[in-house]
Amino acid sequence: MTLLAENLNTLVNCDVIQSLCPPPAHDLTEAKWIQPGRSVWHWMVTGNPKREAQHQWVDWTRQLGFEYYLIDDGWVRWRDGDRDQWACLKEVVDYATTQGVRIFAWVNSDEVRNATDRIAYFKKAKAAGVVGLKIDFPPPPAPRRSIGMTIPCAISPSTS
Repeated sequence: MTLLAENLNTLVNCDVIQSLCPPPAHDLTEAKWIQPGRSVWHWMVTGNPKREAQHQWVDWTRQLGFEYYLIDDGWVRWRDGDRDQWACLKEVVDYATTQGVRIFAWVNSDEVRNATDRIAYFKKAKAAGVVGLKIDFPPPPAPRRSIGMTIPCAISPSTS
């Protein structure tokens, strides 16, 4: 979901998420593997992430006091000599770890469609030190319906 607002006050005080999401199941409220936090995501700023710029992005994430940095599409094409994309990603993750920043990585859902591919991909991501994956472009449910998922924050009880 994306929220748009005319000003910071409206965005911060928007209750659309709470209104759309039911409270979590009780067993999830104590789940140790759920670690909320703020993330930097560079995609709309620079497009494909350049491997050479990743330490700077990690540094900016740390300076903001954010917990996560999402490396979006493009990292899968990183190479450095004989090092493949996973080795290059691990180098960024290792640096980020020294800075107290945890890394999420982007993946196209085509790469993880079936269980065998998903398990293999998740193992590689875990070995690289990635703490989570942003799985993008999921297949549409049938029948396909076009519904906008951007809801302006102007829809709130205070404006009703």
